[in-house]
Amino acid sequence: MPAAIKSIGMPEPIRIRVAEPTIGSKCWVVEEKGIYVLAEGPGILRGIACTHAGTGGLEILDGVPDARGFFPQHGLAMSDPKYGMRVGRPLYRAHPSIMGMWMLDAGFIHGLTVHADGDSRNANVIASIIWMEQKIKK
Repeated sequence: MPAAIKSIGMPEPIRIRVAEPTIGSKCWVVEEKGIYVLAEGPGILRGIACTHAGTGGLEILDGVPDARGFFPQHGLAMSDPKYGMRVGRPLYRAHPSIMGMWMLDAGFIHGLTVHADGDSRNANVIASIIWMEQKIKK
């Protein structure tokens, strides 16, 4: 990664692979700050269980960022017809994060990315992210 990108503080996205469960949804626990790609392609964000609010925030987006952690359609005008379907569309945003179980059933088209940030390394957000990916029949 170029030094200029590192200097602005955006972490490189980390791809997380969770095995397809026999029954139920996929689940992954966010425990550290970073940008995590959970899915590439369509699916449904079922819910978020935040068990520790920490000092930061939690944002979940429809899409997969580039290697620098940015989304290609960031800054698209709200008047643009593609605005509601853009890559990087927020599905959930909590700044500061809020403890509780948040049921969403929000569909995503382009992928599922979690961005956990904060001020203190010792007080991270801890949350379980629950989702299902579209199963494509072959």
